[in-house]
Amino acid sequence: MKSEAEVQRLVKDVLQEDNFDIKHLEGFSVRKSLREFDRNENGEKITFPDNWIEASVTVNIPTKPREEGLKTYTIPGFHYRPLVEVIRAAFADVQAGAFHLLPFKRLWKDPLDDHQERIFDELYTSDAWLDAQDNLQKLPKEPGCSLERVIAGLMFFSDATHLANFGTAKAWPLYLYFGNLTKYARSLPQSGACHLVGFFPSVSSIVGCFSIAIDVNCTCQLPDGIKDTLSSLSRVSKTGMASLHTHCRRELFHSCWEILLDEEFLHAYRHGIILKCADGVLRRIFPRIFTYSADYPEKYVFLLASVKTIRLLMNSQGFNCNYEGHGRMRMPSLSHTKKFVRFSGSSK
Repeated sequence: MKSEAEVQRLVKDVLQEDNFDIKHLEGFSVRKSLREFDRNENGEKITFPDNWIEASVTVNIPTKPREEGLKTYTIPGFHYRPLVEVIRAAFADVQAGAFHLLPFKRLWKDPLDDHQERIFDELYTSDAWLDAQDNLQKLPKEPGCSLERVIAGLMFFSDATHLANFGTAKAWPLYLYFGNLTKYARSLPQSGACHLVGFFPSVSSIVGCFSIAIDVNCTCQLPDGIKDTLSSLSRVSKTGMASLHTHCRRELFHSCWEILLDEEFLHAYRHGIILKCADGVLRRIFPRIFTYSADYPEKYVFLLASVKTIRLLMNSQGFNCNYEGHGRMRMPSLSHTKKFVRFSGSSK
């Protein structure tokens, strides 16, 4: 629906203009016009580097007899945007002119007794960013490159949501913010600072695990295909089947992040990417993940997945962080996870 101001502008600036001819709208189709805008001069569809990509996620299902190996199940419908291309687009946007590229300490001086206190108000004034910048400068320089090295501070946020007041349709979007932008601009609804970078597939598959794992009331289930695969396994107890369901949901989340943290992102994490910043200066930008915001159920899944994420990033730095035994990673127990959430002060 058009707003009242937009309708008034349409009538005044278009329909009432002397050079406007109603015959120009004969045969007009909005859908056809939009398709034409999406094509270049040769009639080919225009694609952009940060366009959406659809991928299938493979979940490995362990079987009881080891000699049978792992059974695989493919779940389609993981839609995402390459993180490196999103970073490129963000630094090319006009909003990048407000990015803080170097961290600093903010101090407040008391006008009465002149004592100073440090203020923690932004991500780029935190010790985490200062330490990350210091560690970045200690890395060996790229051969033949003398460009300034700075950090793109990534802040992820996800929240499974209902798409309607009635029914069971759900979605689990993944958002990306840049900590280089002040929170006062980043939090504005009309700022455009929030970048939608992915939709986790089969939200019900992931959220449903919490009815087993942490007693959150949820009736969502895994897709019928994977449930049939699990049901075909022999000599699995009821408790073991519940654990398998939880394992599959967890592995789905793991696999999505393995796709997001692709080779291009890991290469940028190690070597950076050269971008022209808003001031016209070329710099080597290094992405660093600082925060992941989620509610308690999602934090439980993310804490399990973060072990694998850390392994990917550490392997990219040359550390050997392979799985333990039979190709599987040892996951933290639920009690340890809850203790970690409470200790980190994020159990709300």
